[in-house]
Amino acid sequence: MRTKEQFCELMRQRIREENWRDLFTAGGCYFFALVLHEELQLPLFFYTSSHNSNGFGHVFVMRGRECIDYDGKDSIEAFDKRHNCRDQEPQPTNPSEIKMKIKEKGCWEKLEKEIYEIAKKEFYRQREKYV
Repeated sequence: MRTKEQFCELMRQRIREENWRDLFTAGGCYFFALVLHEELQLPLFFYTSSHNSNGFGHVFVMRGRECIDYDGKDSIEAFDKRHNCRDQEPQPTNPSEIKMKIKEKGCWEKLEKEIYEIAKKEFYRQREKYV
């Protein structure tokens, strides 16, 4: 498992390389899920993770039984398989809890605004993928 410092450096590297997919599917899904929630007015959900210290493995929104994250829309079954969460049901959450989890990561303070702005731009750039 990475230290907080290693995790933050990895996020900085993804920003420098403009590797948005890895940024929002492996570390920054919290931010993209918040943008999806705000823009689409859909409820937030998460899968738990034993390898993530805060218990949140992946954060996304749902429309009925359709899951939506940076990669787009998928049936819950396909989404579960893609995220290796076969034995789990998505757990509901809310923006306040997600923001608290972001703070718990410990290194987002310097990157939070920048990543959130990138998430917004990426949402609008690929909007048709999510609506």
